[in-house]
Amino acid sequence: MITLLYQRIIAYLEKNKIQFQLFEHEPVYTSETASKVLNHAEEEGTKSLALQAGNNLIVVTISGNEHIDFKKIKKLFCIKKTKMCDPETLFQILGTEVGGLAPFGYELNVQLVVSSTLFKQKYIYLNPGRNDATICISGEDFKSVMLGNKARIL
Repeated sequence: MITLLYQRIIAYLEKNKIQFQLFEHEPVYTSETASKVLNHAEEEGTKSLALQAGNNLIVVTISGNEHIDFKKIKKLFCIKKTKMCDPETLFQILGTEVGGLAPFGYELNVQLVVSSTLFKQKYIYLNPGRNDATICISGEDFKSVMLGNKARIL
């Protein structure tokens, strides 16, 4: 399903002349499954999770083989509690569904966080706002995109 989030991501990459390769595939819901479908190392893939902290939304993007360190997130934002966004919030507020969360491309005031381990990869496979597509860009371009979108670094 083509989403507004997907359209914004493609437009951003094209506007900024970032080379990318688009892969369409059956819907996937985990980074582990995506890495198997596309035959890439799990650490080259991204895993994005949406968190709520009061009225704030935070999208955290880590390597496919990492786990979120909630203590670091709380410390980074000076907050005491976070919770995972439910599927309804993902759809209504972020414009995507489970398995379709992207590391950037949101219109709303969404705080972005990215793991620095992703910047060490030659190529990054990321979700473009659809669970049936994946984009591959260089690790260098991914770093530029995330910093250009004011992501905080873990």
